Amino acid sequence: MSINIGSGGGCCPAAAVHVYPNPVSSTLTVQVTDSISEDNHENEQIELKLIDRFSRQVFSKQTIEKTLEIQVSNLPPDIYYLIVQYKDALMKKQIVKQ
Repeated sequence: MSINIGSGGGCCPAAAVHVYPNPVSSTLTVQVTDSISEDNHENEQIELKLIDRFSRQVFSKQTIEKTLEIQVSNLPPDIYYLIVQYKDALMKKQIVKQ
């Protein structure tokens, strides 16, 4: 699943977030691709949160890495929500844990 996130008012998306596999059983991969290749955006913080359907946070990380693997094998099967904040954009994606 790929979702474009905007630059906060521009016409074109600043980044795309790829989340796979979904449904997931053990390892969820999150990949942020940045369409703006300016040097000052290379070390931009990415904040990721995984919350359950009761709004309890089960994972949180801030990183500058554009690809991240989240281990979800310890989570019970259910519906979760991945929240990715990058630059001025916020993306929320439903994740199914098998």
